[in-house]
Amino acid sequence: TDVGVSLLRAVNVSFLMRDFGKSFSSTSGTLEATGGDYLRSYNVDHIDDFISHSWQTGRWAKFMSLCFIYNLQAAAVASWLVALLLLLLELDFVSVLPRTIPFQALFGGQVYDH
Repeated sequence: TDVGVSLLRAVNVSFLMRDFGKSFSSTSGTLEATGGDYLRSYNVDHIDDFISHSWQTGRWAKFMSLCFIYNLQAAAVASWLVALLLLLLELDFVSVLPRTIPFQALFGGQVYDH
C-alpha cells in the first residue's frame, strides 16, 4: 500500500546501534510529534529494511543481531587482516612479537623444534 510521504518516517541503523543499542533499553517510546523518538526520525520516501523487535528480548541480543546482520562482512575482513598482521609480526625475520607457543614441525616422523 502507498503511505503518504508525510507519514513515512525512519531512522538509520547507526542510530539503533549507537551506545550499544541503548535505544532498545527503554520500554517507553515517545511517538508524539514533540517526543524524543519521533524527533530522531525523519521523513523518507522508502524504507530499505524494516526492523521490528520484541520487548521480551534483551537489549544485547538485539544489538548483537544487528551487528551480525549489518557488520558481518566488515568484521570478517578486519579480523582476517588483524590475524595476518599478527602472524607476520611473529615471524622470525620480523620478530616484533614473541611467539605465544613453541613452534614444532613434524616431517617424515621427525619432530623439529624451533
